[in-house]
Amino acid sequence: MFQREPRTRFPDVPAKHAEMKVDEDVRQNDAMPKAKNKAYFEKRHNVRENDDLKIGDRVLVENEH
Repeated sequence: MFQREPRTRFPDVPAKHAEMKVDEDVRQNDAMPKAKNKAYFEKRHNVRENDDLKIGDRVLVENEH
């Protein structure tokens, strides 16, 4: 590095196994707050599941003034 030998060794990370474990942890830590935010948003905006709608159905949309 910069044409000289480093004084100390750089930390070594095990290759594939560590990356997979870290990736899983990051995904879990990312999913928890997203689920919490989603539930909070849906509660504030009175979001409901609608099983009657299907792809291709015609719907009325209210225009904003």
